[in-house]
Amino acid sequence: MHGYTVKEQPLGTLRPVRVIIIGAGVSGINLARTLNQQTEEGASEWVLQVKNEATGAIFEDRCNFLCDATGIFNDWKWPDIKGLHSFKGDLIHTAKWPKDFDHRSKRVAVIGNGASGVQIVPVLQPEVKKLVHFIRTKTWISPTSKAVEHVHQYELDSANQFTAKQVQEFRLAPEKYLAFGSPEAEEARQTISRYMDAALHHNSELIAALKPDFPVGSRRITPGVGYLDALLQPNTRVVSTGIEEITADGIKLTSGEFIEVDAIVCATGFNCSFVPRFPMIGEYGNLQDRWRDSPPEAYMSCMVPGMPNYFTYLGPNGPLAHGAIPLISERLTLYLLQFLHKCQTSHITSFRPLPAAVHDYNTHIQAFMPRTVWADTNVRSWYCAGKADGPVLALHPGSPAHFFHMLEKPRWEDFEWRVSGGNRFAYLGNGFSTREGEERGEKDSTWYMGEPEGFL
Repeated sequence: MHGYTVKEQPLGTLRPVRVIIIGAGVSGINLARTLNQQTEEGASEWVLQVKNEATGAIFEDRCNFLCDATGIFNDWKWPDIKGLHSFKGDLIHTAKWPKDFDHRSKRVAVIGNGASGVQIVPVLQPEVKKLVHFIRTKTWISPTSKAVEHVHQYELDSANQFTAKQVQEFRLAPEKYLAFGSPEAEEARQTISRYMDAALHHNSELIAALKPDFPVGSRRITPGVGYLDALLQPNTRVVSTGIEEITADGIKLTSGEFIEVDAIVCATGFNCSFVPRFPMIGEYGNLQDRWRDSPPEAYMSCMVPGMPNYFTYLGPNGPLAHGAIPLISERLTLYLLQFLHKCQTSHITSFRPLPAAVHDYNTHIQAFMPRTVWADTNVRSWYCAGKADGPVLALHPGSPAHFFHMLEKPRWEDFEWRVSGGNRFAYLGNGFSTREGEERGEKDSTWYMGEPEGFL
């Protein structure tokens, strides 16, 4: 037996571990409220250098599992415009809004018409002296969902999902299901197009500047409540001509025109490259370098080869535009907890996804994405890290339900596992189980008696 000793503990005993969560957004809070953190000294640890930004002091912390819940929308960026910081007026980014900024009666430029831009323009417009809105990329502005009624020709349940009867009809007539996408997608495009024409009072200049020729859904769609109406107001000007440079008191266009403004609001989004904002040294070096030099790849969006005991929320090809983030975060947390529980009960010190599994998963993604409008090469989108030629990095290859189903049961075979103490079965312990009634303080000692269907 070469010195092997049976552990005097029942099967199912939880090994205490220490977990560090980076980030206090939805995902970080969701995980923190779920975990009961305990500490244990030992090997297979992450070592963190943490800086107190108030005092400048640096201290070291350690953990068995590292969870990155910083999200993707955390590293806001200035636009790459010559002379931007030479501007002497108020220079503001929407992600870092100053509490003391008073926009009233000022000449304000808003650069960008993504999700932030279309929300802030109608808020500023009624109170500014002049609003100059600079746009580079056209965008679809959708009406409310009530305006798109074509889907109701199909049988839906109370949750607006296809009923079992409708699904069966699709099975029996697959050509009807396959035809569902394109006519309806074209109808949605026509519906939104007609809405934008009417909302812009058929203003040909604004329609030419705003209405895209790429498919609906290629970029993030927003209702943009009040946005189109704000563009029609006398104190608003829409500029689609390129910006050559910014000077101390205004903006010079590529046409040679100069526009004086008192404030510039940059609604120019975030760095969506997935490259971490701090060095993360794993088995293959710094993850910053790996993901900066080539398109980032992850296992089911949340784990990375060469990064043992590491979990990230909404990483590469996660469902970032697939619905409510709190619900998505909850499902990812439940997935993570299955790994933590396995490590605790099986005395596993570390796990990491196999490179071959990550390669195969990402091969599927790249084969799938050309089937979608997200990969359209006629539009720049943060889905593709701001590039028109892709690849699609920010979206899951499927529906929200597809993502949740995928995470329901981990594929343990896709991972390399390392155990403490050498013997992988040491966790079996002293021959008893924590699921026995006496150990759990429960009366039911026959928990294993049940219908077979309950195990599927």
